Amino acid sequence: MKSFTLMFMAVIAGCGDDGGSAAADAPPRADAPPSCPAQTGTLTAGSHKVFLAFEGVTVTLGDCDDAKTNCSSLVAQASTQVPAFLAAESTRAAHASTIAGMVQDALAPFSIDVVTTRPASGDYWMVVVGGTSDTVTGMSGALVAAKPVCDATNKASVAFAFEQDSESPPTTSDRAYANTIAGALGSLTGLVQSTRSGDCMCLATTCPQTQLCTFGTLAATKPGNTCMRDTQNEQLLLMDAVGCR
Repeated sequence: MKSFTLMFMAVIAGCGDDGGSAAADAPPRADAPPSCPAQTGTLTAGSHKVFLAFEGVTVTLGDCDDAKTNCSSLVAQASTQVPAFLAAESTRAAHASTIAGMVQDALAPFSIDVVTTRPASGDYWMVVVGGTSDTVTGMSGALVAAKPVCDATNKASVAFAFEQDSESPPTTSDRAYANTIAGALGSLTGLVQSTRSGDCMCLATTCPQTQLCTFGTLAATKPGNTCMRDTQNEQLLLMDAVGCR
């Protein structure tokens, strides 16, 4: 397996509404739950959606960040074809299904549903899964590309999660892909990269990816992040962004 370094690809220097981020990171109110309750069994429908695009997408380059029009400022070409995830693998559909289920497990407490069919209407976040960072963005060595934000104002933004090796069969586990995708979604809702082991926002190659990742309440962040956080309450940020299920 090749070694990759995470790059959140900055296109805009700002990080959204600093006031909103500070409020989201404040200690919970006395009457507010410290985190969303764990979920078991069949999940009730969430209020928000994240579309995992495993089947390939043509993305238009522009000063934009819009899942509904497949438009992003992060791609390399005016019209960039992101190939289907694990396109050469006969078992790719099973991998995609397993990964989507694992991502939903990580997000189960929150009011957001993971779907693999593009919603017909309404806002939705999109994580495009497939291709390599050099062909899609023109920069090599990235696991994830997402516009840096500090809040969830744009509920139709786009992130990319890249294939992490070229071996057949693939050596990167479904769990590693799922945790990376959960982190990509986190970045769209205003979270920054964490250094906490087992955290969904811990996306460096040194982070263990052997079990379901979690969103922490006091996660140490990567120094120099665009939102200038030393720690972040990821539970509270996600509760603020999408609510509890």
